Amino acid sequence: MWIPSRAGFARAFAMTPPRGYYFSQKMHPNPAFYKYTWQIWTPDTELEGKAFLAHAPKLGTAQHMRLRAELIAAGRHFFVYNTARPRLGAAPFDRSHPRWAGVQFTPALEDDADPAWNGHK
Repeated sequence: MWIPSRAGFARAFAMTPPRGYYFSQKMHPNPAFYKYTWQIWTPDTELEGKAFLAHAPKLGTAQHMRLRAELIAAGRHFFVYNTARPRLGAAPFDRSHPRWAGVQFTPALEDDADPAWNGHK
């Protein structure tokens, strides 16, 4: 994974055509299973490096897709990072399994207040 920094960006991408670079996992096709949160870094983002990954705002899927479209339309470089967390509700997770010990589940899809994008919230 590329850790976002202006110095690294200038060395690697300054002369390439603008585009997005994804350091993220693919979304599960069933939106009831996982909630994805997104972070988008651009060269003018205040935070960089591990501080960005730890403290930058996390966007819902619809917010991410809207900002992504704006950056593409503006011809800007950007890096995208995402996190998936399991959902309560219809998701087939056995919360008593050791794999899920300490994992904070997100609300069920129908209880999630975020706007939808292709069924994902």
